[in-house]
Amino acid sequence: MSAPITLRPAEPGDDPAIATLPGSARELFFVQPGGKYPWDVKQVGVLRVQRSDLTVLQEGDTVVGFADIYGFTPRDHAFIGNLVIASTHRGKGLGRRLIAHMLTLIFERYRLPEARISVFEANEQALSLYRRLGFEEYGEEQRKDADGGEWRLLHLRKRRLI
Repeated sequence: MSAPITLRPAEPGDDPAIATLPGSARELFFVQPGGKYPWDVKQVGVLRVQRSDLTVLQEGDTVVGFADIYGFTPRDHAFIGNLVIASTHRGKGLGRRLIAHMLTLIFERYRLPEARISVFEANEQALSLYRRLGFEEYGEEQRKDADGGEWRLLHLRKRRLI
């Protein structure tokens, strides 16, 4: 029998566990393009100042996922950001569960008509999940990684059902 899965607001004591979720420099770039690998407590702490609704997903007492909200435009939209699931826990529906929670916050708590998320085209699993959940592309931009590599960042949105 596996441990229960729970969602809750992230606390500062969670920061060390959150920092370990991206398992490589590429994963961190997909999660936090401006981050420096390895992610650390200081970088995660900056999110507490810049973002809202920092949320952890736990299996038992172990943090296995994280996301936050940023980029609020009053009466219009907000972005889901820094979404990451531990590599050992992918493919179990946990990303879907975390996204559903973040959508509830945007649509119900903040009563915004639209949620947005950005994803690198090369992050095929995440892109496929977001599309299955009803997110649609509305824009794109080119981003460079620390090595100067070029990546296509897609911007997706999902409208609240009325």
